[in-house]
Amino acid sequence: MTEEFDFADHIDGAPLPARLRAGAVWHYTTADGLLGILSSNHLWASAPQVLNDSSEVLFGVELVREVLDELESTVLPPAFHSYLRRVVDESWVASIQSSCFVISASTENDLLNQWRYYANADGFAVGFDTSGSWGTRSVVSGVGGRTPVPTIFTPVVPGWHSVEYDRQAQRRSARNALLFGTIKPPTASDNWLEDSDEWDEIVGHTRLLLNTVPLTVKHPAFSDEREVRYIGGASNNQVRFRTAGGRIVPYTTVAALDRQESADEPDRQFPLLGVMCGPGCRPGTTDIVARALKHYGFANVPVKTSDAPLSL
Repeated sequence: MTEEFDFADHIDGAPLPARLRAGAVWHYTTADGLLGILSSNHLWASAPQVLNDSSEVLFGVELVREVLDELESTVLPPAFHSYLRRVVDESWVASIQSSCFVISASTENDLLNQWRYYANADGFAVGFDTSGSWGTRSVVSGVGGRTPVPTIFTPVVPGWHSVEYDRQAQRRSARNALLFGTIKPPTASDNWLEDSDEWDEIVGHTRLLLNTVPLTVKHPAFSDEREVRYIGGASNNQVRFRTAGGRIVPYTTVAALDRQESADEPDRQFPLLGVMCGPGCRPGTTDIVARALKHYGFANVPVKTSDAPLSL
C-alpha cells in the first residue's frame, strides 16, 4: 500500500495559481489581428515556444524543479519526490511547448513596451472582458453510445491568469502546485507510487494541475508589461499554423463560450470594450476603426488614440 502524505499540512495558500478576476484587459495586435478578432469572434492562442521571450517556459520550469529539490530535503517522502521528478522531466517541457497555448494581454491599454513588442506603433490594443468561460470546443465521436459526447481537450486548467513577477510569490505558487500533485491521480492503483511502470499513464493528470505554473511566471525585469494570460490547450485537430515575423506559429482559436459542455452552442459575441489605436496610426484611423466596428456588429464601442510618445 502506498504511504500516506497529507499535502494540506504543508501548503501555503491556494494549491493552484488563481484565475484572473473578471475585468478589462488589453490585447495588443496588428491591423490583421484586429480584423481577425472582429470577423471571427475569436482570439488566437499561440504555442509557448514562439513567445517573444523564448526563455519564458524554461524560466518557470527551472523554478519548479528548484522548488522540488527543496521539498525533497524538507517535507517530501522519497517515493513522492521520485514520482514528481518523473512528472517534471524533459517530456514535461516538450508537452507544455506542444500542447499548451497562450494569449498575452495587459491590464493597461497604452504601454510603450506592449506597442513595441506586440503591435508596433501603428497597431491596436483591443480591450475586452475576461469574465465567463473561455476555451476551445471539440467533439469526440462515438463516446457514450450513439450520440457523441462533447468534451474540451485541456492539458491545463483553462482560464485567464495574472502573470506573477515577484520571486517569493512565484516560489510559493510552485511549491503549492507540487504539493497538490502528491494527491493520488483518479486512475492510479493503490500501489501507484511503488509501480513506476504505471507513472507514464498517470503523469498527465498531475501535470494538468502543474502546467499553469511555468506559464504564469516571468522574470521581474518584465514587470512593467503588467501582463495577463489566457492559458489553455487543444487537441491535434484544433491546431493550425500561420506565419509571423518569418516564423511558423502553431496556434488555436479561443472564444468566449456560452456553454463549455456543448460543442453545438454558438460562441457568444466577443466581449469587446474598446479599441486603442497605436501612437503611429495615421490621422483618420479612429474613424476607419469605428466604421469597421459597426460593420462587424460592434457599434458604439469607443475608439481612442494612444498618448504614448511616437518614438518606439
